[in-house]
Parts: sequence; structure tokens; C-alpha cells
Amino acid sequence: MASKKNDKGILENELEKLEQLRDELRLQAHLFKADMKKEYESLEKQYQKVKRDANPVRRAVKETADEVSEATRLLFDTVLDGMKRLRKSLK
Repeated sequence: MASKKNDKGILENELEKLEQLRDELRLQAHLFKADMKKEYESLEKQYQKVKRDANPVRRAVKETADEVSEATRLLFDTVLDGMKRLRKSLK
């Protein structure tokens, strides 16, 4: 059965790390030299693209995970019911 220990998933965690670093840099932006500022602005555009492009991936991954989880739950229930019937017939 699918593990629930990391509900957010790898993509979500990586996006959170990226956003945290971005926020830290944005707070320090006033200290940037001109060339660093240009690089930051370029990276900001790339960040916005990654964030935008990640949304459909997140939805697809969640839907797939939900489907796998549901299928696993159904299989688990089927096996459990079968074992209970078998145990009952042995009594």
C-alpha cells in the first residue's frame, strides 16, 4: 500500500525549497550589484515558469496517487474479506 509518510511528495518539497530560497534572495535584493540583479531577474522568470508548469504535473500526480491508493485499498479489502471468510470456514 502507498506510504502516507510524505503526502506532499518530492515535487512539492522541491518547489517549497525553491520558493524559500527565492524569498530569501528577494529580501536581500537591495544588496545586489547590477549584474547579480539581472541574473536574479532572469532566475525569477524561470522560477515563475517552473511554478506555472508544475501545477498540471501536481494535479496529474495527485490524481494518479489517489487512483493507486484507491485501487490498493480495494485490493486490501478484497484480500482481508477473503481471509476472514477462510478463517470463518475453518471454525
